[in-house]
Amino acid sequence: DGKLVFVKMYSPYCPHCREMAGAWNDLARHYAGRDDVLIGSVDCTDSPGGKRLCGRHRVMGLPHVLYGDGNHGGIFLEEYGGDKDFGSLRSWADEKLVPTCNPGRLDACTDEERVLVETFVAMSRSELAAAARALEGEEEDARGRFDESHRAMQRDHDAGLTEKEIKIAKAERSIRLIREVMATKQ
Repeated sequence: DGKLVFVKMYSPYCPHCREMAGAWNDLARHYAGRDDVLIGSVDCTDSPGGKRLCGRHRVMGLPHVLYGDGNHGGIFLEEYGGDKDFGSLRSWADEKLVPTCNPGRLDACTDEERVLVETFVAMSRSELAAAARALEGEEEDARGRFDESHRAMQRDHDAGLTEKEIKIAKAERSIRLIREVMATKQ
């Protein structure tokens, strides 16, 4: 608890899992001295705990790599989608395995984030659900406005492109005619 985690969900029978095992073990050795970071592996096939954890995180394909804050049973974990060689894993982990603001890690929050988290903590579940719905509506509205703006820009671009092509075609026809007339005057 309280650690930043980078966890590989795997099966010993999976060829891709076996292929990345060396890089993963090197990464674990690289972070071995850090008490704030855990590089771990969970066998989704062997132990009941591993199967349960893989099911909880809806693991569909292997290897499946998750990262994030280990507080609150890992509910803040996200999926890692980068390359699985040691260099890529290490570079990514060095940059991303840093504390982020969440209810279990207020010390990583800015003053503004802390106020926001404390406001949310004081709310009931129904109030939180209503606030989330309202923000999702704002997000949807912003996406809709952007999409409409993008479509309008695309229409303007297409109209401008068509106008340009027509002008170029007219100019090329006129230039061809001028050259043909000039050739007859020699």
